[in-house]
Amino acid sequence: MSETSDSPAPCRRWDAELQAERFSVRQPDGALWYDGLLPTSQAWRIAVRRTRHLDHYTTDHNALDPIVEDIVTGRALAVRSAAR
Repeated sequence: MSETSDSPAPCRRWDAELQAERFSVRQPDGALWYDGLLPTSQAWRIAVRRTRHLDHYTTDHNALDPIVEDIVTGRALAVRSAAR
């Protein structure tokens, strides 16, 4: 995770909560978008808490290039949530 001055702001009213490896995301209407395990390192969780945001994607890829292509072509949703 990196911070830059041109990083987008979190999407309005999307909310993410990370408790140990339990991760939940709420849509703007309050409905759960995701609620489950997210195995991560302690360093990653510290970075999320420090930046207070989390980027997440609806795609089945793990590599960055296919994710970017899916987002650009509309086959995936990219959301930046405020995180706590």
